[in-house]
Formats: sequence, structure tokens, C-alpha cells
Amino acid sequence: MGEHYSQIDFAERRRIQDMRDAKMPVTAIAEALGRHRSTIHREIRRNFCYDPFRDRGAAEGFQGQGGVAA
Repeated sequence: MGEHYSQIDFAERRRIQDMRDAKMPVTAIAEALGRHRSTIHREIRRNFCYDPFRDRGAAEGFQGQGGVAA
């Protein structure tokens, strides 16, 4: 009848973010994930995720280098 569409999960969002950080074009990201480029554009525009644990190591390292103790 119709096609089945699956939602983008957290792991895919993280991969999109990593590829965007690496300056990959959206078409290359879409091909790597097996998605249409408009899906990737929409995800970047609407649902760009923020992961507070991703940069936790950098924040902890900053505090340990002469930063003010909490």
C-alpha cells in the first residue's frame, strides 16, 4: 500500500551531528544514512539535538586546570 517510514533515532542524530561537525555535505550524510537529503535538512532545521554528555570531558578538563573550585 504505502511506504514505511522510520523515525530518526538518537544514534542517527548523533551521526548527523558528527558528520556536520566534519563539514560533510548534506547529500553525503543522506547517502551514508540511507535517507533522503530533505529528511536530513529537516532534521537539522527542526530537531538538532544537544547532548550535554558529549562535551563533558572538555568541561571537566577545563575545571581541573586552575579553574575555580565549586
